Amino acid sequence: MPSNKIILQQFLAANLLVHAGWALPAAPTAPQQLVVRDGLSGPVSKDSLIQAREPGYQAGQARYQNLVDAAKANLYGEKAEYKGAVHNLNVEKSEYKGAVHNLNVEKLELYGAKKTLNDQVGQLKGLEAQRTSAVKDLYGAKYQLNAAETTAKHAGEIYNDVQGELKTNQWKAQHAADPQQRYLAGQAYNKDLSAVSTWQDNLNRANKQVWLTNGKVYSEGARVNLLTGKVVGQQGNVNAANYQVGKEQQDYGKAQYFVNKERQDVLHAQGGVDKERTDVYRAQDAYNRIVADRPVPRY
Repeated sequence: MPSNKIILQQFLAANLLVHAGWALPAAPTAPQQLVVRDGLSGPVSKDSLIQAREPGYQAGQARYQNLVDAAKANLYGEKAEYKGAVHNLNVEKSEYKGAVHNLNVEKLELYGAKKTLNDQVGQLKGLEAQRTSAVKDLYGAKYQLNAAETTAKHAGEIYNDVQGELKTNQWKAQHAADPQQRYLAGQAYNKDLSAVSTWQDNLNRANKQVWLTNGKVYSEGARVNLLTGKVVGQQGNVNAANYQVGKEQQDYGKAQYFVNKERQDVLHAQGGVDKERTDVYRAQDAYNRIVADRPVPRY
């Protein structure tokens, strides 16, 4: 059997109702010659006309009722499809809302990852600045150590020279044949004792300075090594934070893609709702026209 829509399409395309013979001219005020569709002619009475047309009238009524039922069923069907389209639109809107929410979450996570990266980079720069300063201090300490070692070397050389003179004058004071030479050597020996003592102190101070400066070099070297390790470790933190930023950017891009997709789905669903609304209007209009075209016998 043809569907309700096919029946309606056939009806609306032809734009007529076949009333099976009951569509007669308006009833005259007095019996007169009438021409009717089943071939009856001649002066007839009202009662005889009704009897003659009753089978056709009933057939028209049946066909009319079939059209009404088909139009009503089609209208209900279109309304159901419209309701389904509205439901689908609401579902798509809900999914779009969820996608937007997820996008906002990803945006916050991306912001947090970038902030963390900036913090880690800031800490790295701070450690690098400390290491640079420590390296400068190490170079300064090495320079001081070199100067202290040079001073100690010179002090040692002078100390050795003075001590050599001391021994020479001591031998002369003890073994010179000339008493005058022994006397002068004794005087020089006494001066050399003072000089040896002075340069012994100078040498001790120079050696102590070397020892202290060497300790400073060691300390600054250890500080440089420590900061170098921290810089390397912090660089690892920066790399990890940078990787996280890249991951969050990918997640944000995916979330943005789904927002765009869900927006398109909403627009598509809205188009479906608009189409189904139009179909409902058309089905309602068809139903109204069919109901308004109810067959009424005229005589």
